[in-house]
Amino acid sequence: MKILVATDGSTQAEAAIEATAKYVKTVTHLKIISVVEPRYAVAGEPFIFSSEIFAEAEASEKEKAKETLNNASNKLKDLLATEKPEISTQVFMGNPSQIIVEEAEKWKADLIIVGSHGYGFWHRTLLGSVSDSVTHHAPCSVLIIRENKTAEQ
Repeated sequence: MKILVATDGSTQAEAAIEATAKYVKTVTHLKIISVVEPRYAVAGEPFIFSSEIFAEAEASEKEKAKETLNNASNKLKDLLATEKPEISTQVFMGNPSQIIVEEAEKWKADLIIVGSHGYGFWHRTLLGSVSDSVTHHAPCSVLIIRENKTAEQ
């Protein structure tokens, strides 16, 4: 079974990583990805930031994404030590929901696992929902994990 796990380093994504180990015991291949959205200027000269600032921000976000993937990979290796699945990681640039779906198609994933921020209707309508978009466009089954907030209280 090939499972694509998407993470952004949030607590919801952390819950998805833990659920991957909890729910899936017959994994042969895991691919963990993180998507960094490109930065674009929203104003023109003279109010625009220099291109160097955008480049530095993207480079910083890519490094953070690599660290997030490394942490997620190490955690899954520990949690799935007896199963010893093949684990790979990759950082992408672009629209998260689009990249997740395209990578699942290209990699021929059997399952996609993502975390949900649990936004309500209005928040989701204004900001969009990666998990919702992935669910509607994925070429395979999608497991959406909600963070267990009652365990924290």
